[in-house]
Amino acid sequence: MNNLLLLAYPAALAIFTCFHARLTRGGRVSDAFLSLEQTHMIQAFACIGVILHHVTQQITAYGIYDKGPVSLFNDIGILFTALFFFFSGYGLITSLQEKPGYLDSFLYRRLPTVLIPFWIINALGVLLETFGGGIHTTPADALRDIFGLTLVNSNGWFFVEITIFYLFFYVIFRLVRNRNAALLLLCLAVLGIMIFSFHQGHDPQGDQAHWFRGEWWYNSTITFVFGLLYARFRQPLTRLLNRLWLLFLPVSFLLTALFLQRSIVCVRRGGYYEDMPSLYESAMSAAPAAGGSGFSVSHFFDTLRRSIFSPSGLFTSLAGRTLLWQSAACIAFILLILLLSMRITLGNRALRFISTISRELFLIHGYFAFWIFGSVRMNDFLRYAVVLSTSIACTALLSWPIRRLVRAVVKLLSGAHASVSAAFQAASRAKQEETGAAAHAKRMRKMRILLITGAAVLVAALVLIPVFRSQKAAAEFKAECEAFQTASVGDVVLFGRYETDPSRVGPERMSWTVIRKDADRLCLLSAFGIVPGAYHKKHEAVSWEDCDLRARLNSDEFLDMFSRHEKAIIIPADSAQDLLTLLSTEELEDIFPTKQDRVLVSTQSAIRQGVNADRLSHYDVWFDQQYCYSWWWLKQEEGQSSVTAPIVDMDGSVLADQKPVNKPAGAIRPVVWIRIPPRP
Repeated sequence: MNNLLLLAYPAALAIFTCFHARLTRGGRVSDAFLSLEQTHMIQAFACIGVILHHVTQQITAYGIYDKGPVSLFNDIGILFTALFFFFSGYGLITSLQEKPGYLDSFLYRRLPTVLIPFWIINALGVLLETFGGGIHTTPADALRDIFGLTLVNSNGWFFVEITIFYLFFYVIFRLVRNRNAALLLLCLAVLGIMIFSFHQGHDPQGDQAHWFRGEWWYNSTITFVFGLLYARFRQPLTRLLNRLWLLFLPVSFLLTALFLQRSIVCVRRGGYYEDMPSLYESAMSAAPAAGGSGFSVSHFFDTLRRSIFSPSGLFTSLAGRTLLWQSAACIAFILLILLLSMRITLGNRALRFISTISRELFLIHGYFAFWIFGSVRMNDFLRYAVVLSTSIACTALLSWPIRRLVRAVVKLLSGAHASVSAAFQAASRAKQEETGAAAHAKRMRKMRILLITGAAVLVAALVLIPVFRSQKAAAEFKAECEAFQTASVGDVVLFGRYETDPSRVGPERMSWTVIRKDADRLCLLSAFGIVPGAYHKKHEAVSWEDCDLRARLNSDEFLDMFSRHEKAIIIPADSAQDLLTLLSTEELEDIFPTKQDRVLVSTQSAIRQGVNADRLSHYDVWFDQQYCYSWWWLKQEEGQSSVTAPIVDMDGSVLADQKPVNKPAGAIRPVVWIRIPPRP
C-alpha cells in the first residue's frame, strides 16, 4: 500500500503539467506549437521528471528493491533528458533560420546562459564539499571542479556535452556556407561523439568526474540530431504528423513502450556492463603492417567496420543493442510529445515559473537528492517531497541573481570586441612612444634578476625535494620494520602509500592486516578496498593466470605504492613470481571463517572512483553503521577458466559464479608477502 502511495508524485506531475491546458480541436495544429514558451514549459515538465527519476534510483538502490509501479522511473530518466537534447538542437536551427546575424552574437549570447549557471552551482558544490562534507581540495582541484574539467556535480555532464555541441554548431556553420552541408556535418559530428563515448565503456569511476565516460554521454544524445533535422524540415514534417495524427499518436505510444521495455531487458541482462569495446584496440587490430604507409582509406574504413560490426561492436554487442533500443525509445517518446503538443497548449503560472528556473533546478537538485538528504533516514514518500520542495525553494532563491549575472555578462561581452580593439591600439601607441635607454636597461636588470632567482629556486627544488622524500621514506621504512618484528596475525600495520582520502593532498599511508606469519615473513592483506576495477576487460572465459587484473596488480600502478626500501623486502607470492595477488576462496575461508569478518569497507577515494559501495547500508540495509560496504574480488583456483569470478559480497557471503569478469566496480584488495628484516 505504501508503494502505491508513491504514485501520487507521477500523478501530481501530470496534473501540474496539464492544469489549465487548452485543447485545440478540429484537426488544427495549436498556434503555440513549438513556441519558445511552450518548449520551455515542456522542459520544466522534464526537469521535474528527472528529479523523480533520481529519487526513485535512491529508494530502490538503482532497481534492486521493488517499490511498486513508481520503480519504472528508474529506467525513464533518459526520456526526460532526451527532451532537453531535442529542444536544444531544434532551437539552434530555428534561431539560425529566423534571426538575422544569429552566428555573429552566438558565442556571447548563448554560451553564458549555459556556462554561468553551471560554474556558479559547481562553486556551491565545492563549498558544500568543503564545509558540509569536510573534503578539502587543493585550489587547482577546486578550479577544475568549478569550471567543469572534473564534475563535482554529477548532473553537470549534460552542460559539458551541450556546450561541446554548441561549439560544433558555431564552428561548422561559420566555416561551411552551404547550410545543408553544414547541417549534415554537424549531425555526423554528434554521431561521432556518441560512437566515441560508447567506445570508452561504462562509467569506471561512478562519480561521473570525467568526460565522454558513461552511458549518459550517448543514450539519449540522438534526439539532439532529431531536433536539428526537425527544425530544418519543420513545415513538411508538421504537415505529415498533423495529417496522420490519429494514426501516429497510438503508434508512437506503443513504440515508446516497446522500445523502452526492450532497452530495460538489455540493461537487466548486462547492457552497458557487458564487454565494452575499445575504439583504440579496434584501431590497433586494424593497423597496417610495419613498414606500410601508416594510413589509407581502406585502413580507415576497416577500422570503422571493426569498431561497429565486430563481435563486441556497436551493432552486435549487448551494450550496442542497449544503446540502439534506448535511442529508439527516446525518438519515439519525442515523437509522442510532439504529437501531444500539436493539440495541447500548456499554460499555468506554476509551470511557467518552473520553466524560468529549470536550467538551475536541473543542476542543483542533485545536491539535495544525494549529498544533503542522501544519508538521512526518512520515509520514501517524504523523501520525494523533501527533495522536490528544497530543490525548488533553493533554486528560486538563486535563479534571480544568476539571471541578472548572465544578462550583465552578455551585455559586457556584446561590447567587448570594440573595447579590446581600442585598448590594444592604445597600448601599441604607448609602447611606441616609450623611449629611453635607461628605462630599457632597468627593465632588463629586473628581468635578469627574476630569471636568476627563478632558476635558483628551480635547481634547489630539484635537488632538495628528492633528498627530503628519500629521508622521509627511509624513516617510514624504519618504523614499518619495527612494527613487522612484533606484529601478530590480526594486527594492522602500515606499508607503502596510496591515494585513499580525496580530502588530503598526496597519497596516504596504506593499512594492511596481517593474515599469516611465518618465521621470517608476513602475509599482508589490504585493510580496505583501495580502487575499483574489473577482473578482466572482456566478457570472455578467462583464468586468473591470464586475466587483466593479475597483470594490473603487478604493474607500476600498484607497485609504485612502495618505496625502493619497501620493494626490497617484498617476496613473490607464488611460483609465478607475482609480487601482488588476491586471496583465493580457500584462503579466505581459512582466514575469515565468518561472514562478519569478511565485510569490506572501501576507502573514500575508491568509492569516489566508482567502487560499488552500498550507500544505503549505513541506515537501512543490512547494517546500521556510518559507512558503506563493498563487494570485492577473489582469485580463481589455479587452472580454472570462467566468464565469472568469485567475490565476497557486501554482506560477507562468498559467491563463486555471480559476477561477470568484466564488471567494472568490484573493490580490489591486494595481498603481499614481505620478508621481516632482522633487528639491527
